[in-house]
Amino acid sequence: GGFFSFREHRNDTSVWLTAIALHTFTEVSVSRWDQRIFVPNDFVARLVEYLARHQVADSASPLYGSFSTSFVQDAKYVPGYRPKDGSVPSAEDLEIMRRVPVTALVAIALKTPGLSVAQSLAERTAQRALQFLKRQVTRVTDVFSLALTAYVLGRNPDGDARTALQALNATRRKGAYM
Repeated sequence: GGFFSFREHRNDTSVWLTAIALHTFTEVSVSRWDQRIFVPNDFVARLVEYLARHQVADSASPLYGSFSTSFVQDAKYVPGYRPKDGSVPSAEDLEIMRRVPVTALVAIALKTPGLSVAQSLAERTAQRALQFLKRQVTRVTDVFSLALTAYVLGRNPDGDARTALQALNATRRKGAYM
């Protein structure tokens, strides 16, 4: 299963929190902390399986490869969306943009160096997430989402971070800001 935030919400697991846990436990298992903290491989494999089960697998859907989460601790992971042309966004567009930062976070967790269990499942799941992010990168207007997307695409050898980096650079302030 996945992680949940509070004891009262045991049935409401969070993709967001599970991705953070996977990244953290994978980092622990490949650092000097592994001498003090034991992370069982089957535990990490269950986290990867949970994330794979919560990914949109319907290739006909515009949400293909994305992740959603019902509960997010940090409001940055639920960005607003305003199309670059100034039009009113559709409900589908809002949902797609809501999924970008969570999907990027999951891809980061699944691509963490040292993830040695469930590698083929993690790789397939990460590749679908990267495909989703590549399809959306030119539409993203939220700086946090752009930064996460640029980071994960830049870490991937076949990812194209250039578009995300250019969009991120276009959002920077110009002038003498401190």
